Amino acid sequence: MVSVELYPALAPYLLIGFAFLLPLLRLLKAGRIISRAVALGAMVITSILSIIIYLSTRGGGVLVYTIGGFPIPVGIAYAVDGFSSLLGLLTSLLFPLIAPVSHLFVDDNEYYYSALLGLEAGLLGIFYTGDVFNMFVMLEVFTISAFVLISTAKTRGAFKATITYAIAGMVAGTFFFFSAVLVYYSAGSLNIGHVAAIASGFYPPMGRTADVRVALLMPLLIMTWSMLVESAISPLHFWLPGAYSNAPPVVSSILSGLAEGMAFYVITRLYYTVYAGIPDYIQLMLGLLGGLTVGVAGAGLIASKSLMRVISYTVILDSGMMALALSLGPSGIPVFLSYAIAHALVKPVLFLSSGYARVEGASSSSSPLSVLWSSRALAFSFLIGVLNVVGIPPTALFMAKLQLYMLALDSFSRGNPVALITLIALPIGSILALIGFVKQLSEIFSARKPARVAGPPGYLKALVAALAIASLAIGLAYNPVQDVINASATAVLDRLAYIHSVLEKTLIPVVVNG
Repeated sequence: MVSVELYPALAPYLLIGFAFLLPLLRLLKAGRIISRAVALGAMVITSILSIIIYLSTRGGGVLVYTIGGFPIPVGIAYAVDGFSSLLGLLTSLLFPLIAPVSHLFVDDNEYYYSALLGLEAGLLGIFYTGDVFNMFVMLEVFTISAFVLISTAKTRGAFKATITYAIAGMVAGTFFFFSAVLVYYSAGSLNIGHVAAIASGFYPPMGRTADVRVALLMPLLIMTWSMLVESAISPLHFWLPGAYSNAPPVVSSILSGLAEGMAFYVITRLYYTVYAGIPDYIQLMLGLLGGLTVGVAGAGLIASKSLMRVISYTVILDSGMMALALSLGPSGIPVFLSYAIAHALVKPVLFLSSGYARVEGASSSSSPLSVLWSSRALAFSFLIGVLNVVGIPPTALFMAKLQLYMLALDSFSRGNPVALITLIALPIGSILALIGFVKQLSEIFSARKPARVAGPPGYLKALVAALAIASLAIGLAYNPVQDVINASATAVLDRLAYIHSVLEKTLIPVVVNG
């Protein structure tokens, strides 16, 4: 029987294998239905693996597997704890749920599904890897797959957005690679647990610097900048509105639900595992940029004329909130996870419902907003999504905002000036989001119902309604969800358990005779 420790490495490489298999099926003229079934089957198998991984780590365990059995620093290791397994589970469940509606928005040929599998492989690889260089490789897999998927809209706006995103992503990836080189120069290893042990003095230095802990600050800061580009934090948000509003809605729903959470995961993992926390000046930077991002996103919400662009700015808004959460120290990690989970549920609802209305409106010569009004399922789900973004109880995003507000109050009462930025940004973000959506909703209710519009497919209605109801259910029954989130946050804070597990399973013991 295959050991469960193999599963974190098996999941992304299984997806990559199927991604390369799909173009071969096209050459064999297997048919689009078979390609869809193969891609969906790979996603379902990966979901099963991720469920097993999560259940194996939720009690505090760490799964460690080295590729080929090579010890570090030579070998590449996968290391998964309760923090990474929760985000991996969220990712692997979202893909097979959303993928079946692809044909409504895009020419879902074999190359499309190859890129979609590559996108999931890149995300899971980033969450599951325990190696900085492998994290860079998986980041490139994710980035390349993302701009291929954005371009599948085959419009002038999509191609322009693809070029902008590709340049931003590749520059960020290049700097991440450069920082990985600096990590290796400083510590002599690229394994996250091994580097953390060296920085903490648990293991002798293997690099070319005398003070490893100080030397690691520069590459960590560069990696932070790279991830701020991926998370669209202002002023590095320029690529996101065009990319998400011009991409096929099914692509935007997946990217918006997961990409920003991935970027903040990398920041959290590197700092709290390698450096035992985010330094004060980095927290101040995250607070300032997070507050700026909320203001910029709010202004974009009000200024945007198209519904898809409005929704794109809500992604930037939530990204700013995640940055604010992490700026408040270790207590902000559960808040970040709350946002990541709610974000992954709400953004697909908004993009899929409004995206279908746009597509159907174009084909029926009707207003997209009037098409949205004509379907009770889509309108109901969309309104719940809006309530989440604005922060109306009892939605999941409201609970995340409430947690952030309470944390900021407590932190400010203890003399943390960064918390003041959060206390100011939270109400401003909600008010600006409300104003931006009121402009759109007023048009929805003033639009006439189109004369002849085919109802949305049953699965699409069920999907957006289920995600919307799930966001309400989390808000109504937040205590058990909070317990899961707290356990996951505790895992990343227990760096000694992570380091011990990695060193125990990946290093060859050194025996000194005499």
